[in-house]
Amino acid sequence: MQSCGGSGIETIIPENEQENNPSDSHEGQNRTPSDDDTKSKTLKILAIGNSFTEDGIAYLPSLVRNAGIKNVTIAKMVIGGTSLLSHHTHAIKDDSVYNFSISKDGSFKSQGKKKFSDCLLSDTWDYVILQQVSQHSGLYRTYQPYLNNLINIIHSYYPQAIIGWQMTWAYSSTSAHTGFKNYDNNQTIMYESILDAVNQMKTETGINVIIPTGIVIQKLRSTNINNYYELTRDGYHLDYGAGRYAAACTWFETLIRPIFQIGIKGNTLRANSGNVPVTDEVALLCQEIAENVVKNYYGN
Repeated sequence: MQSCGGSGIETIIPENEQENNPSDSHEGQNRTPSDDDTKSKTLKILAIGNSFTEDGIAYLPSLVRNAGIKNVTIAKMVIGGTSLLSHHTHAIKDDSVYNFSISKDGSFKSQGKKKFSDCLLSDTWDYVILQQVSQHSGLYRTYQPYLNNLINIIHSYYPQAIIGWQMTWAYSSTSAHTGFKNYDNNQTIMYESILDAVNQMKTETGINVIIPTGIVIQKLRSTNINNYYELTRDGYHLDYGAGRYAAACTWFETLIRPIFQIGIKGNTLRANSGNVPVTDEVALLCQEIAENVVKNYYGN
């Protein structure tokens, strides 16, 4: 596989200036893929979820742009704290409650509040990525029947769309999130419960596109970049630096690399944000762990 990036460094604006959208100053940063066939490919990704969805893909558009990849649309339809049950309810009611944003050029642009149907019908999606709300992510009994119903609703719009899943991460070991009690306030129990729930989901739904963000974050917690918040900013949401960066690298390796044959390693995007800023050393560590986790997860 090819690596991406150029000789320069693109740095994301700190979150207090621009939380989700990276800097547009990237002249000379991108390496254009040399394969004409690669340049002609397109990819359209729609993520349905909540704030953990936003954490997962906040830097993905910038990583894609920095890799010199064109013709990728990334959209998100989110409501904070929303579970599969609530998404199913909103899909049935079709009320205008989703914060809908689209990126076609490296940064998300808000489309305002939209209905479930508005978001689904706004484009022809190749991938639709779902996830469970964090406190229930390790409790498979909370997934159904809402997940299967959502899959059926999505396929009623686009039968050809591939349904994928973001595996979320366990809370920090000192997290004060009330949902942590579902796992005896134990990070290891929560992490293993998430793995078990995802495995059961794969078996019972046939979803086989899994973005293993939770595994990447857990592996990074055993490295020298781990801190008191364990790569979160509040005990559960990802740190604006290495946490979000590693998550986006995982999405990149899972969804972007197989289509465009360009890997995350060597991408020169950086994030001067959060408790663990993404320096060259941190970026390489996040990239390598994301690459290895995705490769091993799919047995490659």
